[in-house]
Formats: sequence, structure tokens, C-alpha cells
Amino acid sequence: PQRINLIKWLCSITGAKIVLTSTWRDDKQTRKYLIQKWGLPIIGATPHKEDDRGKEINEWIRSKRFLGEFIIIDDEYCDYSKSQLDRLVFTGEGLGFTPKHLSFALSFFKTSVAANEEFITAVLEAIESDLLRVMYNINQEDYDKENPFRNTGNVEGFKTDVFEVHAYDWGGWDINDENSSIQSPNFKWKDLEITWYKYCGRGMSTNRPVTHYELGVMLNECLKSLRNYEREHDDFER
Repeated sequence: PQRINLIKWLCSITGAKIVLTSTWRDDKQTRKYLIQKWGLPIIGATPHKEDDRGKEINEWIRSKRFLGEFIIIDDEYCDYSKSQLDRLVFTGEGLGFTPKHLSFALSFFKTSVAANEEFITAVLEAIESDLLRVMYNINQEDYDKENPFRNTGNVEGFKTDVFEVHAYDWGGWDINDENSSIQSPNFKWKDLEITWYKYCGRGMSTNRPVTHYELGVMLNECLKSLRNYEREHDDFER
């Protein structure tokens, strides 16, 4: 149910429809169930063509004269062409469609819908998770006590050439002191600043509205910068 709701959210935000490419396309009862029970906007299925999913997708696009944006969601790479791989949201076997995949999927659709706090938190937590992985690989020890996304006091935080994140600053702001300096942003990416109370996800606020599309771009850029940081600082890699 959680995974299906994320798919429904993706379709609702972007106006996208679903074309089945899996074996479920041959099961009319399953398709009926997905539409009636879960409300998925399924409009059709790809044809059978040489048991090649990539060619079947191209055939559907050609026959429908479809010129819009599209993505492919799959847990396998199948027989996709280079151009199709550029539009593939690869979930990995057994993982299903997660908030991280939703953010990546949204980066293909230039929607102007403003994101809510829940979605912003999901994107930040995806970045946090990869930061913890990277720091463990570099130092061979947990980064939990220094994690700037949490209430650890690590105000100096962590910074790459793409983003920076700082823990909540207990000494920098006092709500009862009118002369106290304003709480500094906890997360910065380009001109976007995100502030929270104590830990990421609590009392969130942004300096401006941010769209789902922007957050998808942000997530991809931040994860790429973490990969670069890992390569530069991991002795084992060097």
C-alpha cells in the first residue's frame, strides 16, 4: 500500500498515466483490481514484440504518436536502449518504489506544484542516509554522534561544493531575546535554505516555496556530490 500510494502521488502531481509493461498487462482481473481498488490511472499496456521490453515501449510510443515526457520504472535493466536508460527509475529487486525513487522520478517532470513538509523531509532523509553511509565507509565508524541532521550539536556540520548541513544551534538563538541572532539555516542548496527545530523533520520551514521538481534535482545533485566526496576521501578507493 505505501509503495502504491507513492505511485499515485507521482501521477497526481505530474498528471502522468500508467502503461503496464510487466506480465500483469495480460491479467485483466489484476488490471481491474489496480484501477478499482487502488485508483491507479492505468490507460493501457505495451504490445508483445519479440519479448523485448525496450522495443515494446518504443512501439507503444510510436503507435500512440506520444510526444510527452515519460519515465520507465523497473527493478531490472532489461533490454533498454541508451536513451531509455536515461529515463529509467531503477528500484532494485525487492526494494519497490520508495520516496527516494519518487524524488528522482519527479525530476523528469517540470511540475510547479509546491512540495509539503512531509515530502521535503523525505528528500532530506534520503540525503542523510547516504551521508551516513559515506562517512562510515571513509572512517569505518558510525557518524551518528556527529550527524548534523540530528540534534547532535555539530553546528560546524558537513559541506560539499553542492550543499551544506548544520545541526540545530542551541547557542545561536533565543526566542525570548529580541537581540539574539536568528537561527541559521540547517540546510543550504543553491538559494534554498531549510531550517528545523532540534532535528530534521521537526518545525521545518524554507526561505521560499520549493517544487517537487526542484527537490528531485536537489536530491540527485546532493547524492552525486556525496559520491564525489567519498571518492576523494576514501583511502581504500585511492
